[in-house]
Amino acid sequence: MVFSNNLYRRVSFMNRPMLLLMVAAASGCGIEEPLAPETNMYLGIIQYTGHPQADPVHWQAPDSAPVGQEIAVSVTTWGIGCPQVGVTQVTVEGSTVVIEPFDDYGEVRCASATLISLEHIARFSIPITGEATIQVIGLRAPKRKVIRVERTLLVY
Repeated sequence: MVFSNNLYRRVSFMNRPMLLLMVAAASGCGIEEPLAPETNMYLGIIQYTGHPQADPVHWQAPDSAPVGQEIAVSVTTWGIGCPQVGVTQVTVEGSTVVIEPFDDYGEVRCASATLISLEHIARFSIPITGEATIQVIGLRAPKRKVIRVERTLLVY
């Protein structure tokens, strides 16, 4: 790969974690297997360790909800380049809800080095009363580790 002198100077002054995230985004974000082979959707980065905007994980869920009522949970993912909100997979099994936000990196590559936030909204209902667990699965950058965060919700 050949860099122009100006690009080399700009890249050499970036902090290392930002450079790693930028390289991953520019390379099609090959951090995980895509959601499906024909898509450009990848599991979203929900935490960027050490970054003031993206650490800790940003997500909101209610503390309680009536049984069977629709619940909305928002999860923020982070990307560099031109990602867009992709699919937000939600699985409900009994009193456990698993949310997996995917970001769509599309066919177009862009050279932006700006960290952007994307808001995913997961909608679901819980069919039984009692304490429920909501889990969000995503990536922790810069090492691309899959992490799971969770909290409880009282269903009445």
